[in-house]
Amino acid sequence: MLGIKLFLLIALLLQTSTLELKIGATLPKDDIDEFSTQSLILHSGDLKPSIQKKVAGVSYRIAYESKNNAIVQISTYDSNFQSSDGVRVGSYVEATKEQIIATESSDILGPKTKDGWRTVLGTDFEITVLKNGADERVVLRDKESGSWSVRGAKKRIKKLFAGKQTIKVKVERFSKIKE
Repeated sequence: MLGIKLFLLIALLLQTSTLELKIGATLPKDDIDEFSTQSLILHSGDLKPSIQKKVAGVSYRIAYESKNNAIVQISTYDSNFQSSDGVRVGSYVEATKEQIIATESSDILGPKTKDGWRTVLGTDFEITVLKNGADERVVLRDKESGSWSVRGAKKRIKKLFAGKQTIKVKVERFSKIKE
């Protein structure tokens, strides 16, 4: 019986990930072979290959450079993830207009957490703000044409702050980004 338990413990330890969740770290080839998924559009608008992998009970989407397997972006929607300052998917963060950034990928980035994760406040130029104690979905693209541009989103973000220094915005996911 002890032999079986020891064997299971060794097998579990061998499955432990050697993946270092850090921008610039090299993604192991075995992880690429096993966990490869469709390409990921980075916040810059670039398209990179990616993997989907669970590390320490949290699922991550990891984009990397195909030429050297260097990690360029790490993202998570996982509700099990929590930043060092307690922010989770679905939490509200207080943000200034300078901290809300429209990207070429149509994501809306928010403030960074203490441990360096960038909050992602929305996708497809839409965010959820807390207004009078209730969620309000705000469209940051042209309502008439449905088209979007970073420039247009910046104008609509500025309007959100009419007379306010900060607003509370819901976090949809987290990203670490090569800067």
